[in-house]
Amino acid sequence: MFRRAAFDIGSNQHKLVIADVDGNRVKRILFSMQEQVLLQQGFLSSGGDSIPLQTLDRSMDVLRRFKGICSSEFSVPVECMSGIGTAVFRKARNGAEYLNQVRRELGIRLSLASQDEEARIGFLTAVALHGGDSDTIASWDAGGGSFQLADSNMNYFLGPCGDSDVCETLVSRIRRARFEPGSSVNPVSLDEVNAVIEDIRARISQQLTLGKPPQWLANKQVVSFGFLTSAFRICTDVAGNPRFEPAQLRRELQRLVGKNDEQIQSELNATSPHPRQDPYPEVGMALPKIALMLSV
Repeated sequence: MFRRAAFDIGSNQHKLVIADVDGNRVKRILFSMQEQVLLQQGFLSSGGDSIPLQTLDRSMDVLRRFKGICSSEFSVPVECMSGIGTAVFRKARNGAEYLNQVRRELGIRLSLASQDEEARIGFLTAVALHGGDSDTIASWDAGGGSFQLADSNMNYFLGPCGDSDVCETLVSRIRRARFEPGSSVNPVSLDEVNAVIEDIRARISQQLTLGKPPQWLANKQVVSFGFLTSAFRICTDVAGNPRFEPAQLRRELQRLVGKNDEQIQSELNATSPHPRQDPYPEVGMALPKIALMLSV
């Protein structure tokens, strides 16, 4: 049995998991944590060119702290630390070079995951969580810079946007305002939500054959997953149940439109099946996240 540390350097969140593994099986998870690093929002604020240097500095600080936890608290050698970078590093001009910098300075083995690889990893995660017949499910993995749907035959739909893109669309395209990374978009009107949904669906339809959903998704149970800040988690909180239908989510959305961060937090606290000790970390992005779910 070996001790490993896995780094998920995502477009909005950096995650660390430390576990004892036996072969390809996780025997015991020892530690996990995540830190918000708004790489995708910084990338979008730069006009979709590069990730700003101050955002990369924040990322490096978090990864250095993660490595320190691995080494000092759990005795994980650096050769047993590895991870992946996701959507924002594929898009940003300086994304791949930053991952190389992390390798050089911290010694962590990192690779840049393709969106196909993200979809495959997402499906394997969904199968592990679901525990049933893998042929009956489709996975849905959504992040800050992209989303993926996949099934057991490795059919993929690779979504063109993530929740940070939706926030930028709301502020820049619909409100015609300057997009500021990390700023709350609340309050959001129902008309704005509908405009965002229309925009996302137009983007998705450009990737569909004849504008129709993939046939392989028919009659599949969709299994989604994510940590505290995921779009799926906030939809669970709004619906009051980890199983929800689009119509229910649309109805519950009415409680959140036109409200500020504090009021939305109060609504989430009232319905969440997972009571929180701390406020929802990304309440300022709540409605764009729900709009993305309804669009798909």
